[in-house]
Amino acid sequence: MFGQDWKKVAEGLPGPWSLEETRLFWERLSTCQGDFVKVLEGLPGRNAYSCFKMFWSMVRQDKEFELMYGDVLQKREEENSPEWRTRVARAVCEWLDQGTSVRKTVNRSITFHQAGPWFKIESKEKLKYTDWKEIAKAFPTRDVQQCKYQYDEHLAVQGVKKGTWSPEEDAQLVALIKEYGTERWDRITEHLSHRTKRQCAYRWHRVLKMAEENPPAIKNKRLTDTEKSLIKEGVQMFGPNWTAIRMTFLPSRTPDQLMRWWHFQSKNGMNEEDGEVNHISFWSEDEDKALEFAVSRNQDEEGKIKSWAKVAKMIQDRTPKQCRERWLYSLQTSVTKGRWSYEEEMQLLELVQKTKLQNEKASIGSVWPLIAKELNTGRTDLACRTKYNYMQ
Repeated sequence: MFGQDWKKVAEGLPGPWSLEETRLFWERLSTCQGDFVKVLEGLPGRNAYSCFKMFWSMVRQDKEFELMYGDVLQKREEENSPEWRTRVARAVCEWLDQGTSVRKTVNRSITFHQAGPWFKIESKEKLKYTDWKEIAKAFPTRDVQQCKYQYDEHLAVQGVKKGTWSPEEDAQLVALIKEYGTERWDRITEHLSHRTKRQCAYRWHRVLKMAEENPPAIKNKRLTDTEKSLIKEGVQMFGPNWTAIRMTFLPSRTPDQLMRWWHFQSKNGMNEEDGEVNHISFWSEDEDKALEFAVSRNQDEEGKIKSWAKVAKMIQDRTPKQCRERWLYSLQTSVTKGRWSYEEEMQLLELVQKTKLQNEKASIGSVWPLIAKELNTGRTDLACRTKYNYMQ
């Protein structure tokens, strides 16, 4: 068809599997009872051969998975091939949920390493020792650095304060750094009892240190087109090393400003050329199908979503917030759309007035979910708020 035009040939071949595609493949294989034909219905751009190859690469080539789930890989005499593939797929999904990996230590022994948040049982353990190697032995899937970090950030400081720093806290932190320097964060946190070492270090290096420089960093001013182009060039050169990008390209901006802009434009699907935002990517039909499947896998008995973060893991280049809004406001079958009836409008006005009287001290924006629930016509909280504002 294309002769030896390898560029066009390559365009027609499926590329490497993304993390979201991989997760979606195993979830669908588990749900579809090992039937590759049904799996393909939710994987646009993939063929039976690529799915077959994905399955066998895990079964035959992934040594880490084989080490942890070796018994599962053995096909039983009483089961057929689809049943066996289903059992393997469920084990892979469990493995992906746990986030456990295998690591080799210095003496070449094998240990299990688990990323992600700690379980409540783990965090409640009382750590009475200072030998972190000994402590880590009590948590088989956690390493020394994880144990120390968990203790310093979540257990050592009681009543950790989160959120905005007050001017008094900033002044106290600057004074303590002048006294102890930036190497003794443990001594500094003794005086700032409700802040962790990580919070203090982050506040100093990303905010206060920049404020003391001459000239000070630019604040409350949008990035120019030239600055945005320099950030892109810096990311290509240094990766997400925001301090290096700042020192090389944008000394008048803070690393935090560069990081926030980069992540915002990446997560919101904004494509930019010559510094101008062209469009925000819309949801395709294939993405909607993948979202519906992901939601069905993460719903509880009452129809509530357990974790939008898990849903987003099956949708490539979409954030949990994007998935949630797309489902709640567009795809959810129980949502009523279209023209409001006169009765609905009158009922909405009555409910808003009633809610205002009952919640005089509360912000009206915080009660729209309650209004939508009491209206009980299938309208979302966003639809109720938009309609009410339009009627004013």
